Amino acid sequence: MKSGSQNVSGIAIAGTGSLGRCLARALVAAGEPLQVILTRDPGSVILPEELASIQVRASGNGLFSPSQGLLLFLAVPDDAIGPLAVSLSKTGQWEGTTVAHCSGAMPASLLQPLKSKGAAIAAFHPVQTFAPGSRPETFHNICISLQGDDEAAGRLEPVARALGANPLRVDEAGKLKLHLAAVFISNYLAGLMEAAREITGDVIGNKMTVEQVLGPIHVKAAQNIAQSGHRQTLTGPILRGDIETVRKHLQALDDNPDLKNLYARLGLYTLRAARATRRESSHDAIEHLLGPIVDD
Repeated sequence: MKSGSQNVSGIAIAGTGSLGRCLARALVAAGEPLQVILTRDPGSVILPEELASIQVRASGNGLFSPSQGLLLFLAVPDDAIGPLAVSLSKTGQWEGTTVAHCSGAMPASLLQPLKSKGAAIAAFHPVQTFAPGSRPETFHNICISLQGDDEAAGRLEPVARALGANPLRVDEAGKLKLHLAAVFISNYLAGLMEAAREITGDVIGNKMTVEQVLGPIHVKAAQNIAQSGHRQTLTGPILRGDIETVRKHLQALDDNPDLKNLYARLGLYTLRAARATRRESSHDAIEHLLGPIVDD
């Protein structure tokens, strides 16, 4: 991978959570000049072996001062971004530096205290989920949204590419929409699995977990979508126009109106995807069956 740090003299990361650690490992693996990791309690931080040479310093009390050409990532919880920006802004002037927070929902303007001291600011959001121990490859082929100053985005784009990711410039409204969509695709999968657990609890009992029963089909469907597209790989009764199967599903949910409504709402969106690649005469009938449940 080509280094993205031609306009960056050094990189620092504030935050040692799952994202901060994976970002640090990915930057080092890409040959980027990561120098410092900032955290509230340096003594409690245990880093993986490949980060052993990186300084770990306290982020508060004015102990960190910026240098020309610094790129600082704030990989901290959303509600900590603003206060940290205020704290860091008191450490001196920030001309010639770039500061980017990694929140998906929050705008770059949270970093205004640093911009007022001369920093170029942006939001740098990897559209990915980061579990503890995530490896650098987690950044490969993902989208990283960039929102904020053009100057900051110009410095961040090559760094994103060096990580193996695809940078996408968005405005503030577009950034929020992208994060919202990511919540549907990532976080709400857990909600769907919880719904599946509720549906199958009396069937599975203590014999197996819902993940054991439905995990393989979930993983395979996700792989198919990632490789070939969600419309092209859609399967199931709505695609085929099997209205009697859909009707039986709804009848099975008569005692659970919340899940029945959820089934119908998701079914209508699935019907949109189905119609994009295949037209069945019974698709209209399925729409008429599901629509009143959603509108009820």
